[in-house]
Amino acid sequence: MAAGSGERPDVHCWDNTDDNVDVCASDSLHIAIQYPRSTMANVEAKMFAYGHIWSTLDTLHRCVVSPLRACEAPRAVTLHLPAGLERADGCGTGGRNALHEVVEIFNGSYGRLQIVQSHDTTVCAERCCNAATPAALQLRVVDCCLFGEADRADLYAVRRLAWDNIGVPSTGQVADTVVLLSNRNASSGRRLHDEEGLSVALRRYVAEHQPSLRFVLADTSAMHYRDELRLLSRTRMLISVFGSSLYGCRFMPQDSYVLQIHGALKNDRGFDANLYSGMCGRQMGMRWVGVPGSQVMSQGPSEEEDYWLARVDAATLLEYVDGAFAGNGDALHLRFARWMNVTDEYSITQMAWRTPEVSVAPPEKGASTAGRLT
Repeated sequence: MAAGSGERPDVHCWDNTDDNVDVCASDSLHIAIQYPRSTMANVEAKMFAYGHIWSTLDTLHRCVVSPLRACEAPRAVTLHLPAGLERADGCGTGGRNALHEVVEIFNGSYGRLQIVQSHDTTVCAERCCNAATPAALQLRVVDCCLFGEADRADLYAVRRLAWDNIGVPSTGQVADTVVLLSNRNASSGRRLHDEEGLSVALRRYVAEHQPSLRFVLADTSAMHYRDELRLLSRTRMLISVFGSSLYGCRFMPQDSYVLQIHGALKNDRGFDANLYSGMCGRQMGMRWVGVPGSQVMSQGPSEEEDYWLARVDAATLLEYVDGAFAGNGDALHLRFARWMNVTDEYSITQMAWRTPEVSVAPPEKGASTAGRLT
């Protein structure tokens, strides 16, 4: 079976060869990671956090892991993935990067994979791979396709594979945890105002109103990624400031809740606000809720601290938590949409509490805004 074949024939897997690569024909594959639409500076900035890892994960699964698992004679295969980043001058490699998450997700007997991070393959942008690792297959990762086009069956398969490799039962994990993700050490610089006070209020609420659940304030930056996956696999509700940590919803049990707190940095009031409602809500089937925070939109000398802070009082946050558990997501969702100044029906469904049963067509260019939801 060729790596480029399957349900997504429109996806081009390899940058230095055609898509008739038979991944079943070798016990060892050397794979460089190529980002053809990114500059090297952008790759370096994002690979040390989350950033490009999302698309890399999905592309590697679709082009390599899934075809390997479908081979007629399944066997263990060693993947040689990059250990670091190629420098701008095309020489050498950088330090540890987010590809270690790929190793944790795919490395194990359930995927029949042994993943080795080595210096004979690289991560690179544009076409720098050609000179650096001519013998390696160059996996072509296009970031724009992550949220809008990732196939739900592929997303579920990656989750199941990750759960299998960390020992989550095939019958599923008991979702018994409410998690507030700490932003005290977040690499983005975003912070949650009075995080400790909100944590105390949430712990008290869970004990009094959701006694079958437990509460955890989790600093995932200090956790081994395998432990983070274990925590996510039993998370009933994930609460976090808008940002890459919400990507963890991909590894939560079905029909769990995701509460996304806004107000830190300007782009969480723009297009980016839809990223995780798309991933967590429309694609993974979670119950996604946006929580309004502070409304500082631009950075000035007197606003510098607030520019990095999401401010939400405990009473408001608990109102959203309680409303989500009570199934009042639609009302909360409309309230959040108004705060975002989103009023047309199509845009609201794009940030849906749940995947809508009836799709709403996007408005035509230049169409009247009459009939907006209020």
